[in-house]
Amino acid sequence: MALFSRSPDFNESMTLYQVKHITGESTGGEGYTPPECGTMRTNGICYNPDSLCAREWMTHPLKYYRAKTRSGKEKKE
Repeated sequence: MALFSRSPDFNESMTLYQVKHITGESTGGEGYTPPECGTMRTNGICYNPDSLCAREWMTHPLKYYRAKTRSGKEKKE
């Protein structure tokens, strides 16, 4: 909420509703997942792409997250 509160048209109750809806808290569901990598690239919202993004099997940000998390655990061991 702090991030959004800096906006000049910030409305706390509307923001709280939207955040709860997106995360699934208000609906009891899973919430929304991000769009696929191709969609994000097309829309210019792919954040900081790296060599992992160029792999053929890398089609979704959640795959990226899991791969990065797994590789981080392997480095610690």
